[in-house]
Amino acid sequence: MSSWFLSSGDDPFRSLASALVGGPIAPFDGAWATIELQPDAFARQRYTVGVVVADALGAFTFRLLDDLTKFECLYGKDDVATLRRSLKLPNRVCFARASKASG
Repeated sequence: MSSWFLSSGDDPFRSLASALVGGPIAPFDGAWATIELQPDAFARQRYTVGVVVADALGAFTFRLLDDLTKFECLYGKDDVATLRRSLKLPNRVCFARASKASG
């Protein structure tokens, strides 16, 4: 197979090597992971509904979806209302811990 974009041989991306440019390194040292929703335990479908980030010292923060209306066409308003309540719970727990720690 011949292509303008893919090289033949062991490395199909060799033709693109001359176009590579280094980018700036982010001033962050830590790890991140996605928070995924799997509505049906027997199905392979998973949806990313948030992300959690931890720095090198162990402090972490997370961000969850605010708008869940796109899930309504798949699962219905009642199930999405339950999901919405579930996604608000971590925010309440973290706010309560932060308030307790500062006060």
